[in-house]
Amino acid sequence: MTMKTIRRGALRWRLGLTVAAGALALAGLAAACGGGDSAEPAPAEPAAPAPAPEPAPAPEPAPAPEPAPAPEPAPAPEPAPAPEPAPAPAESGAAGGKTIAYLIGGLGNTFIDAQLDEAKKVAEARGHTLEVIADEWDPAKQLNLIEDALASGKYDAMVIEALDGSVVCDVTKQAASQMPVAVVTAPVCGDETFTEGTVAFSGRIDSEDAKTVAEIVHQALPEGGNVAYISGPAALTIVQTFTTGLKDGLAQYPEIKLVAEVDANYDPAQALTAAEDLLQANPDLDLIVAGADNMAESAAQAIEAAGKTGQVQLVGYGGTEGAFKLIQDGGMFGTLMLLPRQEAGNAVTAVIDTLEGKPVAQTTFLTRDDPSFGGKGNIVTAENVAGLTAQWK
Repeated sequence: MTMKTIRRGALRWRLGLTVAAGALALAGLAAACGGGDSAEPAPAEPAAPAPAPEPAPAPEPAPAPEPAPAPEPAPAPEPAPAPEPAPAPAESGAAGGKTIAYLIGGLGNTFIDAQLDEAKKVAEARGHTLEVIADEWDPAKQLNLIEDALASGKYDAMVIEALDGSVVCDVTKQAASQMPVAVVTAPVCGDETFTEGTVAFSGRIDSEDAKTVAEIVHQALPEGGNVAYISGPAALTIVQTFTTGLKDGLAQYPEIKLVAEVDANYDPAQALTAAEDLLQANPDLDLIVAGADNMAESAAQAIEAAGKTGQVQLVGYGGTEGAFKLIQDGGMFGTLMLLPRQEAGNAVTAVIDTLEGKPVAQTTFLTRDDPSFGGKGNIVTAENVAGLTAQWK
């Protein structure tokens, strides 16, 4: 009895162990399957519960998109290499380019405007710089300006348009001994055209032009008549030369009488007043001759206002657009055409050619001989005005 009891007890104990072991196995399985609250797993190394699925690695926070590298500021487009400036007309000292001083008596004159426009174009087209140095229509001031320009050492060549050729004679020759110098429009030093030591003269002979203007007056008054003259600034040598030439020319026609002379300073407003006064003071006036076409245009207004168009003839000098139109319309008999662009352009070309080592003979360019006139001279009347183009206004 006792033995059976013991055996049964032992059996129960073994059975208990077996049940307990099974329970533990079930608990382990349950744990592996994520089952509920089971007793703490026995320290025995039960088949290691399949490592609880490591919580799906919290998706590594998608690497916080590294702050998109703040878009590296798009490399500021490397400033497109600033287009290399086109070889600008070189300033003094710039490689290859030279600086030319253009010394002139004054500004605000349409003839001079045309000259300077052409001079700059020629210099720039050849890769050089042209600087305009103007005074106030004062020969003494012009002399000082030429001396200052020469002393500055800044210029490689000069073009001189003298108000008084005798006043600037010495300094022109001094400059010509140091650099290429061309004389434009009016000669210097009492020379008829070219001055020794310079490289060129480009312009006209005012005394000769004035005599040609006297010829036009004679064409307008073949039977003779009374003439009044409106001049430019009487203090200027070029005006004095023109006036002397005009009087000498008119003296060839005894039937033509110069009865009055007024200085209008190359100013259209002053010329208008002068013409009005001349018409009132000389009721028997037959013709007005003006020393520049911009003044002739003003005289035409006065003649028209006095009701004397066709009765009082008009002759000018220069060849402006306005004068050409007056000739075509019958308000003006004729003029002598000048070429301000050729005068200035030829002078600048001569000094540049010399600077660039091109042979330049002692050269003279005379307006009256320009090929554009076809060998017929530069007198303009109703007969030929339609075939010509004015160069200034």
